[in-house]
Amino acid sequence: MGDKFNFSLFKHTQDYLLASARQSIETAVCNNTTMAEKKPQESVLNQPYGNFVTITIAGSLRGCIGCIVPVHALYLSIIDNAKKAALHDPRFAPLSVDELKEIQIEISILSTPEELLYDTPEDLLQLLNSETDGVILKKDGREATFLPQVWKQLPDKEMFLKKLSLKGNMGPNGWKSAQVFKYKVLHFSEKKGIES
Repeated sequence: MGDKFNFSLFKHTQDYLLASARQSIETAVCNNTTMAEKKPQESVLNQPYGNFVTITIAGSLRGCIGCIVPVHALYLSIIDNAKKAALHDPRFAPLSVDELKEIQIEISILSTPEELLYDTPEDLLQLLNSETDGVILKKDGREATFLPQVWKQLPDKEMFLKKLSLKGNMGPNGWKSAQVFKYKVLHFSEKKGIES
């Protein structure tokens, strides 16, 4: 896998997914129901891809839920993850109606994760690209991931992995003996154009 995810979406397709995510969030928050969505014609939207929906307010995280392993069609998965990010992220209270006008939505679509084989923690640090790699840790039945966007807040590789280990309840040094996978993302948001 190179440093770029060889996957792209037309702007109108990005806009469709962002609008679907927002509608899903608004339907869930205002009506406590799941939105109905017609199956789109565009074939890429009917293919399964891992994805995350991230909600922020004034640049601060307000919810983020996703699936690493693709199971459902992309458009359905985005609708589901948007609702879960708004209401069911265990780190936050459910989103309120008053907050809806404040939120910004970002969608990340994932490449297939690739396992990193390493002998020492130092080897692992060398294998990671701190600009483009999403990282998954698996250890003792626990699992956690950080999207590549998290590198902006945690640019130090060791600190990044420590925080990810703690997120997964593996202790700060869990990453040193965990199974490690990396992936790329295509991400885009309501306010900004495409970023990959």
